[in-house]
Amino acid sequence: MGYSVAEIIDLLQFSYGLHGTYLCKKTGIKYTNIQIAKRENFLTKKTEQMFANYFGEDWNSVGAIRKYQQQKNIVMNVDGEKIRKLRRDKGLSVTDLGKELGVGRERMRSIEKGKATLSSWQEYLKFKQYFKNDLLKEGAVKKKRFIKKEFITFRNVGGRWEMVKRVKEVKV
Repeated sequence: MGYSVAEIIDLLQFSYGLHGTYLCKKTGIKYTNIQIAKRENFLTKKTEQMFANYFGEDWNSVGAIRKYQQQKNIVMNVDGEKIRKLRRDKGLSVTDLGKELGVGRERMRSIEKGKATLSSWQEYLKFKQYFKNDLLKEGAVKKKRFIKKEFITFRNVGGRWEMVKRVKEVKV
């Protein structure tokens, strides 16, 4: 997979919307222990167990890390112009929207301009629920143009029959 301990912890923090000190309070791990783990790229059994107690036993499984990375990739593709357009359609000012979503006016402006991104997956979900829109850039959503269908056929090779799978792409 190729993720370091620091990257995994950063993905966890991003996914759950926890900053460093709040993560320490929730898990019961000392801040210095997390910093040492990031620097040395090594988790002790006790630290790993404390993470597992809070985030669940599979917090560092391949599937969970993939999910965290997908969430981060989705949030990085949020379109600020789309947020601005939806805000204007609702007839809200930047300040009013910031108050409703719990985001400061300056930060809201920088998100709309594309200078800043949303800070966590939780914040993205809050924006998504408020606007009832996925807020992603136009090219970020993959469009399926073809569906792959598998067919099983038989062919005669040297007097004996072999089963062969053929893949055909059907246009949608």
